[in-house]
Order: sequence, then structure tokens, then C-alpha cells
Amino acid sequence: MRAETRKQKTVSRRQNILRLLPAACRLLLNALRFLPTAYCLLPSALCLLSLLLTGCASISGTERDSRANNEIRLAYINDVSTLDPVNAGDAYSFMLIDCLFDGLVGFDGKMQVIPRIAEQWEVSDDQRNFVFHLRKGVRFHNGREVTATDVKYSIERLLAARSGYAEYYSAIVGAREIIAGKERGAAPGIIARDRYTVEFRLVEPQALFLSVMAMPPASIVPREEVERWGEDFSFHPVGSGPFRFVQWLRDQRIVIQRNDDYFQPDSKRVSRVIIAVGYGKQLQTMKLERGELDAIFELSPPVYRAMIEDPYWKSRVKTKPSLALRILTMNTEMPPFDRRAVRQAVCYAINRERLCLLLNNLPRPARGIIPQGLPGFDPDTRGYQHDPERARALLREAGFENGFETELIFSAAPISTRVAEAIQRDLAGVGITVKMRPLAYATLIEIQSRRGGAAMSLNSWAPSYPDPDDFLYPLFSSRSISDTGSLNWSFYSNPEFDKLVERGRIVSPGQERDSLYRRAEQILLEDAPAAFLFWEADAVVGAPGLLGYEPYHSWPFDLRAIHWER
Repeated sequence: MRAETRKQKTVSRRQNILRLLPAACRLLLNALRFLPTAYCLLPSALCLLSLLLTGCASISGTERDSRANNEIRLAYINDVSTLDPVNAGDAYSFMLIDCLFDGLVGFDGKMQVIPRIAEQWEVSDDQRNFVFHLRKGVRFHNGREVTATDVKYSIERLLAARSGYAEYYSAIVGAREIIAGKERGAAPGIIARDRYTVEFRLVEPQALFLSVMAMPPASIVPREEVERWGEDFSFHPVGSGPFRFVQWLRDQRIVIQRNDDYFQPDSKRVSRVIIAVGYGKQLQTMKLERGELDAIFELSPPVYRAMIEDPYWKSRVKTKPSLALRILTMNTEMPPFDRRAVRQAVCYAINRERLCLLLNNLPRPARGIIPQGLPGFDPDTRGYQHDPERARALLREAGFENGFETELIFSAAPISTRVAEAIQRDLAGVGITVKMRPLAYATLIEIQSRRGGAAMSLNSWAPSYPDPDDFLYPLFSSRSISDTGSLNWSFYSNPEFDKLVERGRIVSPGQERDSLYRRAEQILLEDAPAAFLFWEADAVVGAPGLLGYEPYHSWPFDLRAIHWER
């Protein structure tokens, strides 16, 4: 098929924008019609309409043909926090780390553990010994072969970093001492038997250890490169993944390119990924329409509505229920959220159904913390229904008959802002005045994970593996608390809860384990260290000819899978 001429491309882009215009106008009318319940859509609808009109006026500019160059152009609202696996904690960073680095094992699109650097492994009957056999000939991007010594170094480095994720690996013999800073250097539970064999010995059984090893923080790194760059390793990452690092200009762009020496070559894999940083959602939409971006994710409600109502784009929009949980955490160490009645009042004050309505009813209201389909899910769990009167009564019981003032930190991204504004209105309805503090995502993570950093924070939690353990343990176990980098954002501690989740980590899948998690969930609902808001749904859209851009389970896209139609 011959390539389009520049004139044809210009006409095509103009037609695409004109196709989207009526949908934007319809959305604007709907926003006006359903005031006040949908009034928060009005600014976005006006902005989208303005951008589309601007696009029509400036459509004559040339575009790079990313399909011909076999590259993908994406955009982030905010910059990533890091490209160093041991320090990462957000989905945007993980999306890149996952393709720059490899671990011993990884996840496929269904969150099943698959081989990566390790080609096979053995697990002892008591689930306390894991032996991994490495592929021969796997090389870091600097050309050196990956060996068992690199595996030992990488996991010991993760433990010593004492990040929130180090706790996932605390079952390794000697790990707790390193995490606590009592020991330095080698963990006796990690043994490089020979050049291609590494053994992990655990202090207790851990049925989920393979899943833990598939997480991005367990990526394998070359010691010489870490020591060469020191703290700047994040800006010069060297792994063994299917892409190699090219450039990271802070708050501007990130570029990676295909690793042609990867041990699992794929002729469909794109040659280059370019991620622009600092593009708002409306700007991303305009650039997609103009052919300057190839896919966008986390579609804002007005953009989603406009896209699915337009025949040209409708088939390009892909949605998928997510295991990501939108959560409002309350710091149980900071007044007034050190009082359970206050936390319960917040949970009753929030209208979860209305939150979902504001997001096109794509999300599902959350009644608990264990999602449907995972072990321990209880269909009879009711959680907190919207009950402002009950919320006011609880505030009176706690001594706050006239309410109180507090601050909410959240990501400045459009969807988070919309949710935060709705929460602010709901809490105002029961006498709680909320001061809004929107932040860049990396700043949000830093503050909410710091002891005393925030009284109340809004964020999402996406599990790294499909098990209730990856909701209950990191978010609410007292072992997940640290002065900085805490995954337990509410700094919640309950010995009974801790015993249940610790037991759940060593019990084999079955009725006993399910019962443990259900009891733990009920304790959380009663103590209310957080308000569980809704289960998110991912919505993405890609340019014509783009394939493999379906929403991924733990971050926006699987960059290993995205490719152009041949």
C-alpha cells in the first residue's frame, strides 16, 4: 500500500478532529444538562473543545511517521520518580523498569509467573528453598554476561536499600537483619552455588515467593555499573531487558531503544519508545488526533465519552477492569485521625456510587479491600454505605460536633483531582473542611510515605501479583511501616491484624487461608485506617495500526508487547 501524501494526511487529520468535535459538543451539553451532579465535567469538556478547535486551526504542521520508523510515542503528565529498581514505587517508573531490566522471573499478561533470566527452578516441599537455574548467554547492556553472583548482589542491594519493597523479601534468611540495619553485606540465605545457579533459603514457608521475585524491585543489575554511577545510577540504568536506556531529560522526555542482543528476540518489537513528560490529558488527546502521539492512557471522563461516541475512534478504545484500588488513607498517628470514630465518619460520608458516576461508571464501588476473583473475597461484605447522618453522629461521639479542618494531598492529574473534589464536597456535607493540596506524583509518594507527612492522602494501589497478600500486607501490616518510604501510608498498626496476615503468608492456598484474609478484612473495615473508594477500570486508545496496547495489569502498557501492524 502506498504511503499517504502530506496533503492526504492533513485532510485525514482534519477529518478525525471534525469527527470528534460533535462528541465533545454533546459532552458539553450533557455537563450543562445534569448540573450540579456533572458540573465537574464542564471545565474538561470546554478544554477539550478548545483544543480540538485549536487542532483544526493548526493542522497543517508536519508529523513524524512513527509507524514507518517503528517507534512509539507516548506521554506522561508527571515525570517518573526513578529508573533504579530498588527505589521505584510508582506505575510509571515500573513500566519502564520492566523493559529495561529483567528479574529471574516475570509476569505475563494474566499475572502468571513466567521464566526470564532463570530458565527453570525447583521448590522444596516445605516451600523454604528455591533454586533457580540461569540461562547461559544472557547479557547486560554493557555486554557482560549475567551470573548468579549478580543475582545475589542485586537482592542484597534491595534489602540494604530499606525501601518499602524490601519487606517483601524479608523471609530470606538474614534479610530482616539487613533491612533493620543490624547487619551489612551478605545475606546467608542467598547462595550462588555456581555461575548459573542461585539458591534462596527462607526462614519460613512462603507460597508467594515466586510472585515476589517477579516484581520489578527484584530486577538484576550489574554491580560495576551501580558502583560507577552511585546515586546517579537512576539516570544511567543498565539492565538486561528487551530495551536499553538512551536518555532521560528531567521533566522533558525519556527515550529507550530496542536491545537487539536480547535473549528472546521479537521481530515485532518496536525499535524505539519516546515518552514526552509534562503533557496534560487534553494536550495528549490533541496530539493523538494530530498524529503526534501513538497512544494515550488513563483517559479523562470527557475524552473517554467523546472517543466512544465517535465512530472513527470507538474501535480504538480499549477498557479493562483493574485490580487497582483507589484509596483514601488517613494517618492513624496524626490527630484527629488517631480516633477510630473520626475515620469511620469519613468512610460513611463518601458517596462511592457518585464517584463512579463521575468517571463514566467504569469503576466499581469498593466494599472491602479484597477484589472479586481473588482468594478470600466475600460477596456478602457490605463495607461503608453512604450515610451522612451516621457520619455526623460519629463525629459528635468523637468530640467534633462542629467538624474540623484537615488537608488532603493528591496527584494533580485530572482524574485524581476530580475524585478529590468530590470527596471534599462529601466531607463538607458532614462538617469536615478539607484544604486541597495537589502535587506532582513523585512528591505525593514521598510525602505520604513519610512519617508525619500527611494527615490524609488520595492514591491508588495496584497489586504486583494477584493475591490478597499484596493488598493487606504492604498497605496495613505494621512491618510495612518505616519513617521514610513506608508502604503503610496510614501508619496503621493492629497486632491481631498482623498475626492474621503473617499466618496467611505461610499457609497453603485453601479454606483456612481464605478465612484468615476475610477476618483481616473485617478488622480493617472496623478500624477504618482508609476509605476504600472504588476498583478502577483502565481505558486506553491507540492510533490506527497500533497493536498490543491493551491495558496492562500493573502499569499502563506492556512495552514489550506494543507493536505496529505489518
